[in-house]
Amino acid sequence: MYKWDTNSPSIDKIQKVSEHFKVSVDRILYGFDVNEHQETKNKTTPNIAQTTHDIRMWATERGLIDADPNKQMLKLGEEFGELCQGMAKAKPDQVKDSIGDIYVVLTILALQLGLNVEDCVQSAYDEIKDRKGRMINGVFVKKEDLS
Repeated sequence: MYKWDTNSPSIDKIQKVSEHFKVSVDRILYGFDVNEHQETKNKTTPNIAQTTHDIRMWATERGLIDADPNKQMLKLGEEFGELCQGMAKAKPDQVKDSIGDIYVVLTILALQLGLNVEDCVQSAYDEIKDRKGRMINGVFVKKEDLS
């Protein structure tokens, strides 16, 4: 297991480790059991489509869609700074709030630019979904960037 930071283990090795520790393969790979996480998520996760719609309505009612997108970019930088601060100081509530604030700011920025935030996210996912690479020191490095 000490080589897992630099080499990807085979599924057989992962299975043996999960059997040894009497935990699921999901717990070894992701740190939690996917089925349990999905059940909890289904009970507690608000509908992101509805929330995004609510953000758009909120922004429209306040005239933000006609505001200068450059000001919204400054707001994005501010929220990103708060996220970095929350991570650096290990403040999970601040991290959660900052991630939410960033989504709100990006949703409004997309509106101001005549874009749809869902289309932007889908486009980004389409670009990465088949990407190959490997983890190096806890960071995913795409195959084309590996030397």
